[in-house]
Amino acid sequence: MLSSKFSPIALCLTLAVTGSMVGCKKGNKESKNPEKQELQDAKNAEVPDEQAKAQFAEVFAKYEAARADGKLSQPECESIAAGFDEVYDSNKRSMLVARFNVGAVWEECGDMEKATKIYQELGDKNFHLALNNLGVLAWNKGDTKKALDLFQKSVEADKKQAFAARNNLAAAHRDRYAEKANPEDFATAESQIQNVLAVDTSNKAAYENLARLYYDRGRLKDPSYLVLANLVVTQAIRVLEKEGKQSADIRNLQGLLFMQDNNQIDALKAFKKAVEIEPSHADGNRNIGF
Repeated sequence: MLSSKFSPIALCLTLAVTGSMVGCKKGNKESKNPEKQELQDAKNAEVPDEQAKAQFAEVFAKYEAARADGKLSQPECESIAAGFDEVYDSNKRSMLVARFNVGAVWEECGDMEKATKIYQELGDKNFHLALNNLGVLAWNKGDTKKALDLFQKSVEADKKQAFAARNNLAAAHRDRYAEKANPEDFATAESQIQNVLAVDTSNKAAYENLARLYYDRGRLKDPSYLVLANLVVTQAIRVLEKEGKQSADIRNLQGLLFMQDNNQIDALKAFKKAVEIEPSHADGNRNIGF
């Protein structure tokens, strides 16, 4: 059996530290505002300076140290959130990601009211990470239409970096394909995944989505896609191992593909590998039981 996973963005580090935000245009009216003036649209964000990056990295390091025991206490939640807010308050034109992390901290700490308010604030500024997380929240509430709209808005807000939103769009259409075998859902899911892998060739979620999409098509309609699913699984294992990564979902799919060939011995090995990677992996544990 397979599970459906959607990807909220937890705390984000890479955008700020690598300086991959879009620089503002000289002719843009907002670029004349003081540094502490809030942006109206994330597309006008400036590249953070070295001081801003250092401030951000310092708070992120405190976050990682605080959650070394696996969770954040309430005082830690408040302290880390305040730290990211301080970074944002000093760098409002370049550090939307710091404000986003305030929301992510509150979500991790279970205060969904605060988290949602911040995501909405940033979503109104067209910040793709916040739009993605709002989409996940909508999906979890059963509002599929709103979720798909938010994922699409996230992709449109940053076509190069919205990997999670593309993967979530793919997962949603993949799930609908598994239910109705609609070719349009298949095509949309495949296209979004391919767009991710074209930019990020080792994106774990994209490989997981693509392997499952092909597996579903193979078991539902076209057995030749089981061969493609197997190729994706093999490539994913190879690519991820090169980067020191593993995927329980990929190993679980590998087991299901072995089951399609009536190879129960190797299937069991694959399911056990999935659980070894992720002991709480529900499908892996269930498949071992079967």
